Amino acid sequence: MNLWSNLPERLVDGFPLWKAIYVFFFAVDMALANVLPTANTTQLAVQLTLLFFASVFILSSEFVRRIASGQKQLQLLPEYRQSGEWRFRLYRLYSPLTRYVLAMVVFLAAAALFGQLVDTLLPSFSADQNLGIQSGSIGVGLVVALLGCLEEYWRWAMIVAVLLMMRRISARNWQAKRGYRRLAMAVALVVSSLLFGLGHVEEFTRYRGWSLVVLGGMGLLLALAAIVTRRFLVAVAFHYIYDFLAISNLFDQVVLLLYALAILSLVILIPLFWYSVRRLRPYLNQGPQRADPAR
Repeated sequence: MNLWSNLPERLVDGFPLWKAIYVFFFAVDMALANVLPTANTTQLAVQLTLLFFASVFILSSEFVRRIASGQKQLQLLPEYRQSGEWRFRLYRLYSPLTRYVLAMVVFLAAAALFGQLVDTLLPSFSADQNLGIQSGSIGVGLVVALLGCLEEYWRWAMIVAVLLMMRRISARNWQAKRGYRRLAMAVALVVSSLLFGLGHVEEFTRYRGWSLVVLGGMGLLLALAAIVTRRFLVAVAFHYIYDFLAISNLFDQVVLLLYALAILSLVILIPLFWYSVRRLRPYLNQGPQRADPAR
């Protein structure tokens, strides 16, 4: 499956004008607030309120629908969805398990490995980050992680804003050249990742320069979680769980389990799922042929 196929078009084509204006305002406002250390408590409260309502009423439906488009080829044809045959029942169970749970485990393990690599190359990098809260509390972790995962709405608002600008800059290339659209997507990912990193620079004292690179890389990993799974809410949940484990200081207690489950998923479970997809291809939407399940 081509994960990049038509992704830029899906994200911006037919985007309602009023929502596009909102996305531009939202992306720029949050970017300035995060990059420039001028926010006060009132400003932060207003922005978080704006972010909450944007995520609930405006951005969730757009991002969920647009990023998930193109998944119909992995859905059972209507005549087979209620079949009691074991392979169809197994697919209906295994498909969401692989897309959500196993993908989440793999990305969390990748984030933990990335964090350990950073602390090896940059000693005490994690300890240098000061969020202005007392870490180690599960209750604090639950609340702060909720605010942190809302950054995914800002991140995808930035991506859409960059894509809309590049389509506006060269509408002809946008329509005629797939390479230009893919370039626009790459630019959107890089810009949003850098701004994501800049938004966290003020949390560091010793590693401010490196924090841009490290947090930018983490932002890119979060974006890939949505692109690979085609599920925006997987990236939101990934961000939430990661922040919760980090803030609650629980990563050290679960990291070995995450690694073990990730290796099991990558070596056995996910390949087994894709093997089953190949065997069931005739019974899936847009499969090469339609077959009788009794055969």
